[in-house]
Amino acid sequence: CMPRGSTWWPMNDVGSHLSPSARGSVVELAELIRGAQEAMDRGDFLLAANACAHALESYPACLAAHRLRGEALLER
Repeated sequence: CMPRGSTWWPMNDVGSHLSPSARGSVVELAELIRGAQEAMDRGDFLLAANACAHALESYPACLAAHRLRGEALLER
C-alpha cells in the first residue's frame, strides 16, 4: 500500500526510498491495519471498519484495508 501518487516498490525495500516523514506514514498504515486486525479478533467490528476507512483515506489502493473493512462490515 502506497500513498496517493507513489510508485510501487518491492516489499523488501518498503520505506527505504522514502523521506523520514513519508516512512512515518508507512508505519502509521501498518499500525492501522494491525489495529484493525486486533479489533476484528476481539469482535469489535465497528472499530475495525473505521480504522480501515481511515487508512483508505490516504491509501485508497491498499488491498489489506479494503479486505479487512469488507470483512468487518460483513460481521457487523
